[in-house]
Amino acid sequence: MSAVLAGIIAIPVFGNSRAMVAGMGAEPAVVPEGTRYLRVMVPGLFFMWILTVLTGAMRGAGDMRTPMKVNIVASILSSLGNNRLSVSKAVASLVWFRTGRWRRIAA
Repeated sequence: MSAVLAGIIAIPVFGNSRAMVAGMGAEPAVVPEGTRYLRVMVPGLFFMWILTVLTGAMRGAGDMRTPMKVNIVASILSSLGNNRLSVSKAVASLVWFRTGRWRRIAA
């Protein structure tokens, strides 16, 4: 469901990014940079929302440590490039979630 919602939101934001940046009152010189930023960041919404759902599921099952570890490592690595951060956090959470180890922690 989060992937569908991310797509529903991301497509119009990506397509209308210039108008959105200008509509927020950006100076004309800033509009191209803001548009570029939005177009780079919007595809990451899919992975950020997947991450939120998976880490929320782990927390709800009683596994507080894994989401914390994923976020700590991702925060440390964020200086290497924000583009890949959401993808790597989502992948790490998905891998951990698929192992099923969180079930033993919750039990």
